[in-house]
Amino acid sequence: MKILFYTMACILTVMYCSQGTVFAQDHQVTGTVVGNNKQLLQGVTVQLKNTSKTTITNEQGSFSINALATDTLQLSFVGYNPKELPINGLAIVSVQLEPSNTDLSEVVVVGYGSQQKRNLTGAISAVSGDVLKDRPIPNIGQGLQGVIPNLNITNSSGKLGQAPDFNVRGFGSINGGDPLFVVDGVPLNNPSELTRLNPQDVESISVLKDAASSAIYGGRAAFGVVLITTKSGKYNSGVTVQFSSNYSVKKITQLPEVITDPATVIKYRNLGYSSYYGTNMPGYTQQMIDYANQRSQDPSLPPYYLNPSDPTQYVYVGNTNWFDELYRATSPTWENNLSVGGGSDKVKYNLSLGYINQQGILEGKNDEWNRYSMRGKIEFKATKWLKFGNTTQIGRVVNEYPTYWNGPSRGDIYHDIGRNPSLNILKTLTEPGLRTVIA
Repeated sequence: MKILFYTMACILTVMYCSQGTVFAQDHQVTGTVVGNNKQLLQGVTVQLKNTSKTTITNEQGSFSINALATDTLQLSFVGYNPKELPINGLAIVSVQLEPSNTDLSEVVVVGYGSQQKRNLTGAISAVSGDVLKDRPIPNIGQGLQGVIPNLNITNSSGKLGQAPDFNVRGFGSINGGDPLFVVDGVPLNNPSELTRLNPQDVESISVLKDAASSAIYGGRAAFGVVLITTKSGKYNSGVTVQFSSNYSVKKITQLPEVITDPATVIKYRNLGYSSYYGTNMPGYTQQMIDYANQRSQDPSLPPYYLNPSDPTQYVYVGNTNWFDELYRATSPTWENNLSVGGGSDKVKYNLSLGYINQQGILEGKNDEWNRYSMRGKIEFKATKWLKFGNTTQIGRVVNEYPTYWNGPSRGDIYHDIGRNPSLNILKTLTEPGLRTVIA
């Protein structure tokens, strides 16, 4: 009995080891790879996961590879999402790949017409106008920041309506260079003209980056070309009406911490002035200094006193934070857009109206930027090979801004509110008939 039990145990052990050996051996796996519309895909890379064993599909979309039953196939192909497939002991597999988000059949404007991405050999980037859609931005440049590779966009000024600086591929000379902008086939004279174009009217944007664009547009294209195509209607489509309204608010996030105690201000300004010029700050009389010290001890005192030398003037010795007086707490922007588009079998059209109002950060009503825009596009199909079209744009930009200079020989107001609070332009007392002397 013991001998029989021992013999059966040996047999079971040998069978188990044999099965494990067979299970661990390579076996040939064959398969077929197709696309989303069942077309056979040639050149698909098929690799065993975590190994260097690789093969590609042939003209019939087929492949063959030796693998373990526990291996996983990794398939990759240009224009399609990669896919992993566990073998699970199978000898024949069928795989379908899904197209990626990068549409190689997308039509790209290239200056001399349009081509599909798969046929392009030059350095071209293209984006849809959807990147600008329903965004509270006053110009196209702000909407394209960080969207197109090698298109560098910087804002050199915070002035309302200021067009940003564009650069393609970096600076090619010490003077840099702006790319050429072409809107619906019409070159712009200056990038600042982009501020007149409503970002919501843009259908697509293509950027020609290499030197080949100079063969089309000449020397003006030495620093690249930005092609902008505006929206148009579609043949055999119903009437589409779209309206959008955006309201946004901006505010200054950080300002210098200002010392408003009058005695402290006078003390340290005199100290700095005397250390540089060897004398105290001109304009600070001893009477001003004494009154400033009194106000520091008793803030209930008025911030001004009557000038003994001229009874028609006040001498101001206050503790005003001029940044609070000059800047608004918030700066709103309001934008409205309306478009009507459609077409029949012979005609397609699109009409858009836009209005944007942007308030500046400075107090008063003279820091404001407005743009009124209207764009109409119509195309008539006379025959199968002849079409007539017209694009009309009417725009008006109203830019009101304050005078930044306080005189022909002095610096601008932003410099002075932080360093020189003795400017008459900063604050005027409301006392009727009296002028103010700011100390």
